[in-house]
Amino acid sequence: MDFAVARYDRLHREDPAQAPAEVWTGVKDRLARYFGEKSIAADDHAEYLAAAQRAVYHHTGHLFEESGR
Repeated sequence: MDFAVARYDRLHREDPAQAPAEVWTGVKDRLARYFGEKSIAADDHAEYLAAAQRAVYHHTGHLFEESGR
């Protein structure tokens, strides 16, 4: 999920003082818009989000856990 990593890096560059969890929220927000733009089925959202989360973790070392999971 290069897209998620690139988005994370861009958001972090734009506001380096922002906490990593806040940057991750920005990534999730953009992914949600992307899912809508590409008409990705809601059933697949969690799978794509988990893949993005793993990619960002491998890139940054920050693990962002979803609440309720």
